[in-house]
Amino acid sequence: MVLYVTRYDSTWNTPGQVPFTEAGYSQADPAFGPDGTLYFISNRPKDATDTIVDFDIWFVSPQAEGWSPIQNLAAVNSDSNEYYISIAHNSNLYFASSRVGGLGQEDIYVSEYSEGNYGEPRNLGPAINSEKSEYDPGISPQEDALVFASSKRNDTFGGADLYGAIRDEHGDWKSAVHFGPAVNTDAREFCPYFTRDGDYFFFSSQRDVKWIGIEAVRAALR
Repeated sequence: MVLYVTRYDSTWNTPGQVPFTEAGYSQADPAFGPDGTLYFISNRPKDATDTIVDFDIWFVSPQAEGWSPIQNLAAVNSDSNEYYISIAHNSNLYFASSRVGGLGQEDIYVSEYSEGNYGEPRNLGPAINSEKSEYDPGISPQEDALVFASSKRNDTFGGADLYGAIRDEHGDWKSAVHFGPAVNTDAREFCPYFTRDGDYFFFSSQRDVKWIGIEAVRAALR
């Protein structure tokens, strides 16, 4: 997998590889932070002594001419896989990981951003995660709604379905809800993404890429 970049200026230009592509390794799951920092995953080694083959979260920052040198987000990464990043307006970073200590095969975590640094990742707990696989988190800009993909739950229609959760009056996540046939099919639904204004979210499906209004999401989760 290789990341490509394009620019819209009344028309889209031809996509090209990002300059920090490293041949022989994957670069995938891009996500922009509110300051323009680009986060993505890669299975490239951290350094010459790194012998663990796994996906980590990396980042580059925009500069006047191109991008800063690539950096590993060490505060968030583990010796297992980290992937599919989603970032709220306050820079809190949500991601999936297969790290030791989770509730299932893959769980969703958050790393809170404070004073320029990311903190210890926190598992979102049983309201979101299960003994199965939860991944592809999409956090709303204000962190009041979370949509994610899950596989092999009892109510899953296909290979992967979308679930969502909103917060209660105390700010805790309510139990995740299956979106049902309005969104999910016997195909795979995955990779949800909220627009920056929080009015819509897009998702991928083996049908096609889809989008849905946020009010329909909130109604389904109430």
